[in-house]
Amino acid sequence: MVRYSDSRPPQPRPPQSPLGISRKWGRLDYPALTGHITGRAVIRLIVFRPGTTASERRWAGAWSTLVYRQWGLVALMPLTLFALLLLNTLTPWARLIPVAAAAAVVLLTTWLKAHPTLAAARGVRIEARASRDGGPAQLVGDKDLFEDAAARLHALDQDDPDPVDYEARWAEIYEWLAAHENPAIAKENQR
Repeated sequence: MVRYSDSRPPQPRPPQSPLGISRKWGRLDYPALTGHITGRAVIRLIVFRPGTTASERRWAGAWSTLVYRQWGLVALMPLTLFALLLLNTLTPWARLIPVAAAAAVVLLTTWLKAHPTLAAARGVRIEARASRDGGPAQLVGDKDLFEDAAARLHALDQDDPDPVDYEARWAEIYEWLAAHENPAIAKENQR
């Protein structure tokens, strides 16, 4: 048996977050809850328009976390429990009205702030479907484009260029992705 060793120091790995993988260039999102239950998961690679500000990225990240990562469902659970247990003076259905109103305000505000950023973003979406016979999952969508875009973005992060070069390479990937993007994905981002 031959062992290979690498004399280079190990590269630091970016921290993983339950909120999805977020970088300056964009996000990688997949459902945190229903994928295991339904056997279907939509995986989204979102590349922001170069020049997107940190505030715009945070709003897009908040929307992606609440909706695409499905953490909004997790947030509703304690709010609903709070409403059912502590608002005893109202009927059970009336107790849920403040929770529904709060959720609607949060979602509407987040969508209004995130929509311009996500509408200008480019993306690739694939769907993983569990097989019924226990075999490997089936991937539906442009897997090659997804992998190529992810590899280019990973190389951008690994190379760690100066900010001007980073922005230029990010713009190249953004434009390359625009030329290869599925029109259905572009339409989804416009919603």
